[in-house]
Amino acid sequence: MLRTFLLGVVLAVPTVIVEGVIKGKEAEAGSGTMLPGAAAFMAFVVAGFVEELAKFSVVRATMYRSPYFVEPLQGLIYSSAVALGFASIENVGYMVAGGPVVIVPRAILATLGHVFFSSAWGYALGAHKHAGSAGVRGSSTVLALGVFTAIAAHGAYDFFLFLGADSAVYAIVVFLCSGAMFATLFSRASEKSLFRGRVAAAVRSCPKCHSVSVAGRRFCTTCGTDLDAVVAQHRCGSCAAELRDDAAFCTRCGHRVERSAV
Repeated sequence: MLRTFLLGVVLAVPTVIVEGVIKGKEAEAGSGTMLPGAAAFMAFVVAGFVEELAKFSVVRATMYRSPYFVEPLQGLIYSSAVALGFASIENVGYMVAGGPVVIVPRAILATLGHVFFSSAWGYALGAHKHAGSAGVRGSSTVLALGVFTAIAAHGAYDFFLFLGADSAVYAIVVFLCSGAMFATLFSRASEKSLFRGRVAAAVRSCPKCHSVSVAGRRFCTTCGTDLDAVVAQHRCGSCAAELRDDAAFCTRCGHRVERSAV
């Protein structure tokens, strides 16, 4: 999660450069002074499309490939992490340009807004990974819809802000609707999570590098050691106590040991 957050921070630099190239002369116009056409271009193309696609690309190119990225809930977690990283450095840039006074509203609206908008593609990316693992077709449509929804929500929010103070109330409405979308997706993902109700997982300790992997993985995820070829003791994922291979509960802490997702 920390790595994804930091990637979001780093991502802001090339994103700003790309946005500067795309918007050209529109950069001279400040928010609140734009005509509807210019506001729509800046909001939906420059901000919504570029920023959401950039955040999506980071998670798709990194965490999506992890064997531990298997469901929509994890998609929401990592989309939130990259969004928070991006929003953090973006807020610093706005504060340097506009003074400390701008950080108060941006700390709440812009930061949470990035998380809310990105939740659409985050949930869809997790659903796409889960469907792919299960051999279900049609998930690409859901993924495309998730990316489009994120761009649309982000663009609508910025569009009303760019039009000026008279339209700010509509931006707040978009913000609240996006927050409701995030809450709905999070609740749905939590209810259907593969790990719902699990307390501890059986893990195996690698005798070579001493890192732990989920029981059932043949190779160590850190050094690649073949765990089936060496003595790799099963341990409780909660208290690290040694377990019998067929143990259903830990004899030290009493937590149920899950193996069904291995």
